[in-house]
Amino acid sequence: MAMTRSTCLISNPLWGELCPFFFLGGSPHRSLSLAQSEARGKQKQQENKQLGPGLWLMLNGAWLLADLDGTLLSTPHKAKGQYQSLEESPCFAVIKRWLLNGGSLCIVTTADTRVFDQVYAPLRSILRDADGRNGSGELLLSLYTGALLYRCTVNDVEVVREYTEAMHCATREAVELAELYGLPLKQVYVPKVGLDGTTRPLLTKCVKGTCFSVDTSRALLAQLEEIFISLLEKTLGGDRVFLAALEHLSARYKEMWRLLLGYLEAQCRRHGPPSASAAEAVAWKCDFLRQRRCLFTELGIIRVELAESPVLPLATTERNASEESTQLTSKCVSRSLDDDSELSRRFAREMILLLCPGSRCSHDDHDQVSGCGPQRNGDVAQVIFLGLPIRLFTCLFQRHFEAFARLGVTAMPQPNSVVFSKMGISKSTTIRYLVGPALLSGHAGVPRQQQRGKASSLRGVVNLTRAVAIGDNPHTTDYELTVFPRLPFVSVEIAAKRRRRHTRISASAVVQTTPRQGLLMDDRLLKNLLYVGGEEDGSAMFLTGLMDRLRVPSLGGTRREALGPSAEPATFASAVAGAAAEAFARMSGCSSHL
Repeated sequence: MAMTRSTCLISNPLWGELCPFFFLGGSPHRSLSLAQSEARGKQKQQENKQLGPGLWLMLNGAWLLADLDGTLLSTPHKAKGQYQSLEESPCFAVIKRWLLNGGSLCIVTTADTRVFDQVYAPLRSILRDADGRNGSGELLLSLYTGALLYRCTVNDVEVVREYTEAMHCATREAVELAELYGLPLKQVYVPKVGLDGTTRPLLTKCVKGTCFSVDTSRALLAQLEEIFISLLEKTLGGDRVFLAALEHLSARYKEMWRLLLGYLEAQCRRHGPPSASAAEAVAWKCDFLRQRRCLFTELGIIRVELAESPVLPLATTERNASEESTQLTSKCVSRSLDDDSELSRRFAREMILLLCPGSRCSHDDHDQVSGCGPQRNGDVAQVIFLGLPIRLFTCLFQRHFEAFARLGVTAMPQPNSVVFSKMGISKSTTIRYLVGPALLSGHAGVPRQQQRGKASSLRGVVNLTRAVAIGDNPHTTDYELTVFPRLPFVSVEIAAKRRRRHTRISASAVVQTTPRQGLLMDDRLLKNLLYVGGEEDGSAMFLTGLMDRLRVPSLGGTRREALGPSAEPATFASAVAGAAAEAFARMSGCSSHL
């Protein structure tokens, strides 16, 4: 029998006493009673008494481990197809306050280097320097679903090469897939702390490195191209299930399909068989695309995200988008379409401006990358298949799961796409690295002396007793941020979407006793999950409440040199639970900033 939300949390000593209204029956709409408000007021007075008069707590050693889109920023869908800057988010002032008071932030996202424009550029001026001076907290960016980790300072951005090349614990999903298909995984001893406080080595299945090879990428591309053509064939053939699913895509990807289908129709009329039947027209269009497979990567429909160079030039974030788009359009037309007509040039230009293929790799680029010299752990961070509604994921991809696993990659569905990462690597990989020691006994790894463009080791910088994770999709893309029992996870998932999933769970014949990743994952079973809702608005409200409870100065507050010590773990945990409860109650009556 599934536990209720209140039972789950009360049984967890991490949270202490919580307001009784918070998770009763999992309902997202409750309000504080007068008695509860008075009780909270007395509790706050007691906290102030314990802290002492005028004492402000710093955030040194405190970590925020956060998703990006839908958590700190509006999703492109909500922002009308735009990738917004942090400056446009209600979280901007909150994040600045967090960093300037010594708190550290690690953003863990599937996104690519667009994050440097969205997050690093607006925060750069307040960051610490390369030597750790300035007093601000760390800013780390984990991109491509845990494949690459960057350390950001006011001076520049450096890749943490030790992380990319290290041995990492495999995810539970990877271990299960390896057992199911009889695939080997490396086994190494991992230090584990027992209940008695002693550390013992535990043999654990692991993976080496966070990226996969160009050869793997090429084999994966061949499969994805055929899957896309199957999707195209169903769509062109008028399959009602597929057409209905496409209606649930965001505006950007509806437009992608409109442009593609319109272009194929125009080409069929010009060059297709005269008086072709409907079935013959569908076959001609699919063959047309199959013969021009490079279109998938050149236009960015399938994106191959390459591992970045050790040092990210700041010019990369300031390049002229218009000039780049023109170059990409010319390259795409000449290489893939073999057609310099106005129709093809306009199609290529509109698709590139729509999908903005940035860090990507074509078939010729694969050959170039392969010849660049010895490869350390691979050159590809992730591959993204765009324009697929999440409700079609199972019917199109399930039969390929074994083939993906044998290639050493796993597929993660998202609302408008599917992300392919190295098997065993995910968002939790970043957290495990930041929390734990090296996995191999006596393993020295990369020397700690810092080289140009390579950040020194960041192993063990995060203490879970003074950290909080936050995300908007605990059942899918942020699931791996929820797998640490001692790490509180604040869910800012949209309330209506959460209720719909709970309704599907109730109607399902499957009885869950443990939370499993997927569309039927019951987040109410997670003892460390605190629900707030509201996406980036909920995040801003929660973080504001957390810092207020910890008595962290506002942006224009007391000089940091005069501040008191950082919060104790128990104080931090209590503040997290209280701030989440308060934000949840307040979000029930709030609307989005957009």
